[in-house]
Amino acid sequence: MRTQNFARNLNWVWVLVLAAFFTACSQMDGIEPDSKSLEGKSDKLFRLNPFGNGLENAKTASSPISDGGITPDIIEGSNPGGNRTCDEVATAYSNADRTVTFSNSFDQINAVDFDENTATFGAITATTDGTYVSWTIDVPAGYCVKYVAAVVKGSNDANVYFYEGDVRSDSGLAPPMAGGSGDPAELSNLRFCYTLEPCEDEPCFEWKGETATGDGNRFANSSNWFMWNNYTTDPIKLIAGQNMEAGSIQMGPISNENITITITLDEGWRFKTVGETIVSDAVKVLAYLNPPTSFNGFGNDVRNIRYLRANFNGDVATITVPAAGSYFIHVDVEWEKEIECPVDED
Repeated sequence: MRTQNFARNLNWVWVLVLAAFFTACSQMDGIEPDSKSLEGKSDKLFRLNPFGNGLENAKTASSPISDGGITPDIIEGSNPGGNRTCDEVATAYSNADRTVTFSNSFDQINAVDFDENTATFGAITATTDGTYVSWTIDVPAGYCVKYVAAVVKGSNDANVYFYEGDVRSDSGLAPPMAGGSGDPAELSNLRFCYTLEPCEDEPCFEWKGETATGDGNRFANSSNWFMWNNYTTDPIKLIAGQNMEAGSIQMGPISNENITITITLDEGWRFKTVGETIVSDAVKVLAYLNPPTSFNGFGNDVRNIRYLRANFNGDVATITVPAAGSYFIHVDVEWEKEIECPVDED
């Protein structure tokens, strides 16, 4: 009897435990992890504000590309009509490696207010044909361009053309394309921003004259260092001032009892020049029937054949001479020598 009562009581305990468990679960079903729903708010919670925090603005590549090869961008801004300020442009083009600032910022000028299709923005002069824009900047002596930006507005958007470095002009700038026309919209207004900085000191050079000959055999009975060469189709070094390599000499194959000698100068060298003109006798050639034993000067060496007629094309000279066993190739050259820059007394 006692055993039956104990079993009956135990069953009632289990019933009460199960009832309490299901009641707790039903209450938890209505509890959310937060008292506020995130639905419809995720973009506001996680979208980065592009203004005033140094982050790079969103930029969308646009067209047309300028004549200088600059691809414009459409950038975000506070004005729904597409007008963009210089501060917004500076923010758009700043990043972790570069902070863009403009020391010269200008209000936009409406296209209808241009004076004979021309407007000025400080040192910048801009012209337009009603759609396309060209600009130049007049930089004071001692200064270089660091940044330039052009905000070219048409219809409801603006193209931003951004330049970094000492760029002083461009053309072919225009507003974004107008709808599906495939052509830029007409210019409605224009804005420029720019920053100048002192130019870094650049080295000064002057042209120093030297005599050059082919790297070969020295004249045995002569006090100078000049060298002559046997005929060969292998390249020959052009040596200036005894020990400087100034370029190369190439003798061509024999054709109709002649050969063509080509002299090519290395970068930093030029043929002797007066003003902007290469002197006509910068290349002289003596053709020897037999290997020479001495050099007595071009005017006195009557035993051999002298040639002065070379054709010049920049840093290359060619001269055609009769086929012979040996040649003395004499070249008047100049090289850029770095010098101390003169001091401007003004």
